[in-house]
Amino acid sequence: VGADLADMEGAAIAWMASLHGLPYYGLKSVIDLMDLPHKTGEQFHNNFDRVVAVLTEGALRLLADGAIA
Repeated sequence: VGADLADMEGAAIAWMASLHGLPYYGLKSVIDLMDLPHKTGEQFHNNFDRVVAVLTEGALRLLADGAIA
């Protein structure tokens, strides 16, 4: 599966964190896709629970691995 994704907000936060010597861990998920025939609101509703579960799992894994203190 191929995909293109731009994370401008995350890049801005990472840049500011680096300027101030602060650690930054970006963890994001895509909830709606541009190239599908479904309406954005419908995609959001259908994908929300799955996205929250995946983000929670990723955050807990980072915490368990000691990546974030």
